[in-house]
Amino acid sequence: MVTESTVILGIITGVLFAFMKVFYEKKGKLAMFIGCAAGLIAAAVMSYIKNHTKRFDMNGWNLRTLIVLFIIFGLFIIMTIGPIRKLTRKPGEYIASVLGASFIGYLWFYELPDVIAYPSNFDLSNNSVFSTDFLYRFIGYLLGLLLIFVSCMIMYRIMVRLPKLHNAIFMRVASCLIVISFLGNFFNILLSKRMIKMNSPMRKPVFEITKNLQNNSNWFIYAAIALAVAAAAILFFRNIRVTQEYSNPAQHRKIRAGMRSSRRYAVVMAVCAAISVLNLTVVYAIDNQAVVLSPVEDCEIRNDSLYIPFEQVEDGHLHRFAYKTNNNRNVRFIVIKKPNSKAYGVGLDACDICGETGYYERNGQIVCKLCDVVMNINTIGFKGGCNPIVIDYKIEDGYIIVPISTLVEHEKKFKS
Repeated sequence: MVTESTVILGIITGVLFAFMKVFYEKKGKLAMFIGCAAGLIAAAVMSYIKNHTKRFDMNGWNLRTLIVLFIIFGLFIIMTIGPIRKLTRKPGEYIASVLGASFIGYLWFYELPDVIAYPSNFDLSNNSVFSTDFLYRFIGYLLGLLLIFVSCMIMYRIMVRLPKLHNAIFMRVASCLIVISFLGNFFNILLSKRMIKMNSPMRKPVFEITKNLQNNSNWFIYAAIALAVAAAAILFFRNIRVTQEYSNPAQHRKIRAGMRSSRRYAVVMAVCAAISVLNLTVVYAIDNQAVVLSPVEDCEIRNDSLYIPFEQVEDGHLHRFAYKTNNNRNVRFIVIKKPNSKAYGVGLDACDICGETGYYERNGQIVCKLCDVVMNINTIGFKGGCNPIVIDYKIEDGYIIVPISTLVEHEKKFKS
């Protein structure tokens, strides 16, 4: 999630820093630091507001933010065109520095609030922030930020080593890429707030553009990664052979050392790009792979009830059972022995919140398949939250006895 949300931002930040350093020297670099600091502080404040204020109109705020961002972007691109730079000279340098700082600040302000809030939104269920579950998630969060930070720094190092023309081209391409990626959100807000009327001839084409931009949003990420790899490849091949003149062996060694450093930066950028793509494809697929529920176990049916012997369910693992009603619906229920206890947790393989998606066992924990909430095994059999729906049962002569009438009563919870 961190990679998906910030990889474009990391690359564009590195490119913009290099551009401002190469063309505007110290004043440009200082302006970028100020813009990033202001954007980070504003993003932290916005993150707090979004997560603690229920009536905040996020769409309206994002709309205003994007409009200002588009205006600043347009002015920044104009002020950094070669002829304009020559015409405006010193005043133009300060104006461009302010616009560059404002542009990066607004980018950080728009993109980072959700990323900052990720740790506070980890789904810990009944676990605390001192649990292993939280630690694993937080380590992943930090690794994602580290990947983006390294990518940003390496992109900066690469770009400052390339000619000015390359800097200008890459800055414009990267900036256009991230601004175009925002258009999907911008048009979606216009449509959702009915700012484009239902009977307007513009509504259908704007809807189609919005749909295509949002459905293919990941392609902007891959394009940004490809841009970073292209810059790395250019730097690498420019530093294979010594083409500069040198007057003595020491100078020659110095040139070769600089070229080795440049090649290393290029290789590190390629590695960061590969990890990012791996994150967005393979790791994403593994994280979102469908969970297959364990098979339904057999049990004895007599006296209009299902009889489940203790021996079948005393191992402390989740066991799934089902009864097929006259309407051909399989009403599933689960049984699990509670830890350090002789009691059993019994309930439907469904809940009032997530429906019949069911539960599965993961590392000794019972997890809702739909929302990934971890159940407290000791509370299974009690109402509340995402717990299994409570059903009537009794324990007698070494059996858990579940009346068929109880299961038939809940058959509408199951579609098949």
